[in-house]
Amino acid sequence: ASPATTLAERRCLSSKAEQADKAMGVLVDSLRRSLSDSAGAALDTATRQWSAYRKAECDALLKSYDGGSMGLIENLNCIIALTVERQRQLRLLYSTN
Repeated sequence: ASPATTLAERRCLSSKAEQADKAMGVLVDSLRRSLSDSAGAALDTATRQWSAYRKAECDALLKSYDGGSMGLIENLNCIIALTVERQRQLRLLYSTN
């Protein structure tokens, strides 16, 4: 891929990652409002720990590309995929509340 194409793809994926993060925030806020204070606090703790996991997982993937330009693209793909999957999990886990 040309540098311009790679840059455009990174910009697009970066925007998608931001959108996924915003959607995650909206979902967590919505879930928190339906929970007791202690359950909401537990969800906040789990969300922070999940965010740390996502960062570690996607950073490890990035490092596997040894600085190549595709590493940044795959890092963003990882962030998007894990965030979308986490949203699915939260909807499933809290669907009975």
